[in-house]
Amino acid sequence: MITGATSASYTSPAVALSDNGSTFQVTVTNISSSATSDVAILTAGPRAPMLGDLRYLLWQQVTIPWNSGGETGNLGATEESITNALGTPLQLGSSLVANGGCEWHFSVLFLPPPMTGLDMSYQQDFTQSESYVSYLQSVAATNVVINSIDLEPACGSMGVSWVKSSNVGGFDYRLEAVPPAQIQAAAAADGAQGRIITAATFDDAAGNAILISYGWQGDVSTIYEAKSVIAMPPDVANQATQLASEGYFISAFGGNDTDGYVLVGMRVKGDALPRPISGSGAASSENVPFTVVAWLAETAGVTTLYEQ
Repeated sequence: MITGATSASYTSPAVALSDNGSTFQVTVTNISSSATSDVAILTAGPRAPMLGDLRYLLWQQVTIPWNSGGETGNLGATEESITNALGTPLQLGSSLVANGGCEWHFSVLFLPPPMTGLDMSYQQDFTQSESYVSYLQSVAATNVVINSIDLEPACGSMGVSWVKSSNVGGFDYRLEAVPPAQIQAAAAADGAQGRIITAATFDDAAGNAILISYGWQGDVSTIYEAKSVIAMPPDVANQATQLASEGYFISAFGGNDTDGYVLVGMRVKGDALPRPISGSGAASSENVPFTVVAWLAETAGVTTLYEQ
């Protein structure tokens, strides 16, 4: 409230927001004088997911200061379900296979109090005894979103990670098996139906790419555009950066050194603002609201990509 003010006006006309920012000033007058504010710059950033939408950029679900700790682990050495936490997708790459066994690295951050109701799980399924299709169906629930999968035939197993909400439901699981050349068509069709692909891998025995997608009852009207690429390890970061520069969030990442790594980019139809993306070290609250969207460990080094 401004005491004694009789009118207020904006001295510059309204303009469309862009990533370059918009400027405006405010002038306040009364019967004896007027005062004009300094120039303010309003910059529009890329669209954030709706609260409750666990299908992409998961760490943006935290809207209060995130200063709590976390933990790291190796799936294969242990299986974990961590309450009140959000985590990375599984770390992929050739370095996870050792001595006939597989270990997938992961990292979680604990939710800052008083926030609760989101849990992370990291589990391993042995595909010799149960098909991955049956296992994934057993995980599926209306309050669960699978955010990474990795089939490793050399180990006879599969790693899976997912987020579970005790407060939000309405997620509609779908598994799609398509030839690798049809990944783009499948992603585009899903996006046109308001679905987002959240996990991807290759089933080399069948010659298919495996995609997991979700619709959400919390938002049945938004349409998404999709762009997918398959990159070999040295080119993963470059391809992810290109997708982000075109406004796509990386919604799914998966594959192997032989077939390459699938990067599925999706964006709300018409969105074109570039999304910040960067490489960094271990997952930590310093990177919030950036979310780990791709994590690749090779003998040449580790690629960790964060996107906002």
